[in-house]
Amino acid sequence: MSGNEDALDPIVETIHELVDDLGEEGHADAAIHENTFELVLLALGDALMGRQLAGSLGLKRGTARDLAERRLAQSLEVRNGG
Repeated sequence: MSGNEDALDPIVETIHELVDDLGEEGHADAAIHENTFELVLLALGDALMGRQLAGSLGLKRGTARDLAERRLAQSLEVRNGG
């Protein structure tokens, strides 16, 4: 939010390396890259304004976490052929 994008480089690189190591197809595993992208953006948004937004919408504070868990479970189910 400060505009200092260079400060994010180490975080982005670490996530990228971790995801490539976890993916069954390494860097070519697009599904795990998409899931990671979605979950990281959800986590960042939740960290920045989750409490306030949940409160304004009358939702529990843990709603973003619950959504992330459900989304990841759905993705793993599809990935495993279920």
